[in-house]
Amino acid sequence: MKRTFLQFNKEIFTGEITGWISSPLTAYIVSQFTKSATIISLSAIIGGLIGASVLWLSMHIHNRRKNGRFTFRQLVSDITYFSPVAFLLGLFVYNPTVYFISHYLLDEGEIVVTSIISSQLVAFTLFLIAINTYRYLLHKFAGKDI
Repeated sequence: MKRTFLQFNKEIFTGEITGWISSPLTAYIVSQFTKSATIISLSAIIGGLIGASVLWLSMHIHNRRKNGRFTFRQLVSDITYFSPVAFLLGLFVYNPTVYFISHYLLDEGEIVVTSIISSQLVAFTLFLIAINTYRYLLHKFAGKDI
């Protein structure tokens, strides 16, 4: 297995771990002010996006510096190739999965933290498969590694 594959996924996992903390935390805090499953589910998405994005970017910069391949131009290139696809996968795969599964579980009476974490596990699995497929195709057809 290539080192870049492992490093790429380590960055994604690190960001997601932060999302797994910030998403239920945000949803729990919001649930203290409302019992609306819709608002709680949306707050989980926002909390997860902010937490995961900040740590992913920090890890990506750290890894590029550690490997001696950090330049601002390279960072911009990586973000240009990664961010739009990650955003679209988040918009059409990850976030709807988190929203609909957590909303269903909340409506069924599941506690907030359990419903958010369960929905995140399913959503992250789908996201990870999709982003790695994109990364593979990008490398195969464009010769670009992110």
